[in-house]
Amino acid sequence: MDAGTRWLLRRRFRTLALGGAVALAAGCATANPVTRSQVPDDRPPPAPATVSPPGEPTIVPAVAKLAEAATPQVRVVAVIGSDVFITDDEVWQLVRQRLSDPSLRPADAAGQKLLEKRFFDEELKHLVEREVVLADWLGKIKKSKPAALDELKVEAATMAKRTFGEFRKASKSASEAEFIANLQQAGLSHKLLMRQLERNAMLSIYMQSYLKDKGKSISTGEVERYYADHAAEFRSEERLKWLDLFVSYRRFNSEAEARAYADWLLPQAKDPAGDFVALVKKYGHGPSVLAGGVGLGGKLAEVQPAELAPTLKGLKVGQVSGVIAVEGGLHIVKLDEYAAPELPPFDEKVQAFIRRKLTAIVQDRERDKLVEELQRRTTVKITAENP
Repeated sequence: MDAGTRWLLRRRFRTLALGGAVALAAGCATANPVTRSQVPDDRPPPAPATVSPPGEPTIVPAVAKLAEAATPQVRVVAVIGSDVFITDDEVWQLVRQRLSDPSLRPADAAGQKLLEKRFFDEELKHLVEREVVLADWLGKIKKSKPAALDELKVEAATMAKRTFGEFRKASKSASEAEFIANLQQAGLSHKLLMRQLERNAMLSIYMQSYLKDKGKSISTGEVERYYADHAAEFRSEERLKWLDLFVSYRRFNSEAEARAYADWLLPQAKDPAGDFVALVKKYGHGPSVLAGGVGLGGKLAEVQPAELAPTLKGLKVGQVSGVIAVEGGLHIVKLDEYAAPELPPFDEKVQAFIRRKLTAIVQDRERDKLVEELQRRTTVKITAENP
């Protein structure tokens, strides 16, 4: 799969995240799993949600059976067309993975509930988008080339097993059985995980085929315009390292005494054979003494005190300033390193990068058009909301 297609799938179609699945499985032995309130994590999902043949829509014979299948623990939350449905367990599996990031967990229960609600709605939307696309594509295959459907299932199953193996390897589980047990303890169903991986594999196969020719007509002129209009995106960052010999007024009886002290230090600081850093450590005051002589601020706009920036801007690398008076004391600064922001040449490498990016943008737009068109033609019913 080309880089543009992979970027598009990651951005526009949510897939099961390796980090989330692995983090939950690997951490379940030492941390409480992220689960729905009052719902056992290791319960097996009902048959309609998991035993359907991988890769093809789940068939619902009648709405009455949908109602029978729905329970307080597992509910049908969306129906696509007349025969494809999504259960809340499928959505919660994705939500749990996103909540496995400790930095995303609010401190209070109310915030947790709001976050769960938001993640649930987002993941449901992405699952609906995926199933709308797959329902249309698989329906076409079944009508025109039914034999190809079996081949597709085999390929998707192979891809899913390979991805599952990567999950297990990253989790450092001793065996597949141990990894599956860890998943269950963390509130993830192995069967649901494999189903999601297979559906995502099918989507990947289809989108690679659908998008492969999209964006190939990007002209050199478009590439040049992007480079000109987005110069800041390519320009390297300014890099500054400067040394600061600070003399604090508070260490002396008067500012005149501090000035005399700084004037005594200045020739030593300017001595090419001298050691500026050693001078700072031995005779200086302030934070730079503990920072190995380095002043605060990696860019001119970040220099502190800000009054020193104009002086530093006028120095050449290796050059030492005179005594600079600011509020609180006196500074002698040395420019140690400086690299100005630069715009790289418009070479083949830059052009290739821009072309890939523009291709991905075109593919993103085409993907949105496809989903919007299919959703207009398909009946999508949200049967329940996340409580």
